[in-house]
Amino acid sequence: MKNLFLRTLIFLLYFSSQSFSQLSRKQGSAQLGIRPMASLVSLGLPQSIPVSDGFSSSALSNIPKPFFPLPINFTVNKNGGTEAFGLVGTFGLGLNYQKLFRNNRLFRLEVGAHYTKSPHSYALDDNIKFFIKGKEASSWVNTISNTGFWGSLMYSSISKGRRGFGELRNYLELGVQSMNFQSKSMQDSDTWIYDGRGFTLQNTVTKPNSYLFFVEIGKTYWRPADDGRALNFGIRFGIPYQAISETKFVGYAQNQPVAGQTLRENTGIISLQMSYELPVVQLQKARKPIAKSLCEIQRKVVIKKRFQISQTTILLSLYDHENEDGDIVSVCWNGKYLIENYTLTKKPKVLELPMSPVGQNILTVYSVNTGTEGANTTAISFENGSKKEQILLYADKKYSEAIEFIRK
Repeated sequence: MKNLFLRTLIFLLYFSSQSFSQLSRKQGSAQLGIRPMASLVSLGLPQSIPVSDGFSSSALSNIPKPFFPLPINFTVNKNGGTEAFGLVGTFGLGLNYQKLFRNNRLFRLEVGAHYTKSPHSYALDDNIKFFIKGKEASSWVNTISNTGFWGSLMYSSISKGRRGFGELRNYLELGVQSMNFQSKSMQDSDTWIYDGRGFTLQNTVTKPNSYLFFVEIGKTYWRPADDGRALNFGIRFGIPYQAISETKFVGYAQNQPVAGQTLRENTGIISLQMSYELPVVQLQKARKPIAKSLCEIQRKVVIKKRFQISQTTILLSLYDHENEDGDIVSVCWNGKYLIENYTLTKKPKVLELPMSPVGQNILTVYSVNTGTEGANTTAISFENGSKKEQILLYADKKYSEAIEFIRK
C-alpha cells in the first residue's frame, strides 16, 4: 500500500515535468464555477495514546497506513470473516469565484460542502495479539465520519507552459472546514478477547462539532488553456482543532488486564486530492494584453556576431532546430519588443526587421524558460544578399546572446 502511494506521487511528478508549451489566452478573465473533489489516497495523522492511570505499560501504538476511496480496505470481523470498506478520505463539491490575473497567476475563493472519513490504524503489542479462526489480529482500525462546510483561498504560480494534462501552474490552498460528527466504525463498548488475549474498549464522542484547518499544495492543469476547465492534484494536510472522541483501551493477556491507554482521536488526515474545475458563468472577459514598447529585462547581453548588410529590411526566421522541448522566448529589436512569450517550434516564425540607417541594429533573444533540455537555444536564419546566414543564440535567466546588423 505504501509503495503504491509513493509510485502514484512519482508518476504525477514525472508526468507534470513533460513540457509541451501552451500559454493561456484568458489573462484578466474571471468566472464562477463548481469543483467536485475526491481523495485518491488517505492517511490518518498519529493520535494521542497516553498510558491510563493504574497501568505501567501500553499495548497500542500508531501505525499510519494508506487507505483508499474504493472498497479495497479490509478488516476482520468477530466471526473471522473479511470485510471490505471504502469512501475513506475527503469528498466534496465547491462553488467558487476564480480569476486569472494579468500577471498570469490564478486566484480562487471557494465555499463548499464535504463528507470526510478519517482513518486511524494501530498496532497491537505482541502480548495481546490474538487469533480468530486462524487469522492473527495484529492491528486495529477505526474510522470517523463527519460532514460540514469549508471555505478556502487558492493562489497559483505563473504558467509553466503545457505539461502532461494541460497548462501547468503550481498552487497553494489554505482553508478551514467544519466537522460535524456522523458515525464511527468502533462501538461505544466492545470486547475482543480470544483465548485470554485481546482488548476491551469504552468510547465516548466528546466534541461532536469541531473544526479542521487545511493546507493543500499541488498542481493545476488548465485543459484546454482557453476555457477555464482545470484538473487539479494536490497533497492536503488536515490539521484538527481538537480531539473528537475518547476511548478507554485495556489490553488483556491470560485473561488479565496488562496494559491500559486513553485514546484521544481527532480527524487529522493527509490525503492526495483530485478535483476538476468546471466554469459555469463568465463574469469578466479576458482583456487584451497591453503591448510593452520597451524591453525591461535586465540581463547580461553579449553580441555573438555582427553582419554587414545592404538591405533596408530583412526577413528573419526563428525556430527550434532540435527537439521541441518547450523553449519560450521574448525577442527585442533595438530595445523594443517584437514578440513576447513565444514558444519555439520547428516551424519558423518569420519577422520583418526594418534597418536603421544610423546607429545600432541589435536583435536580442531573452529566455522566458529553458524547456526540458537545458539552456534555451534559438535558431535564426535570414538572407543576406545572395547568401543565407544561420546562427544559434543561447540564453538563460541570467545571460542572453544577440546579433548586430550594420548597414553598408
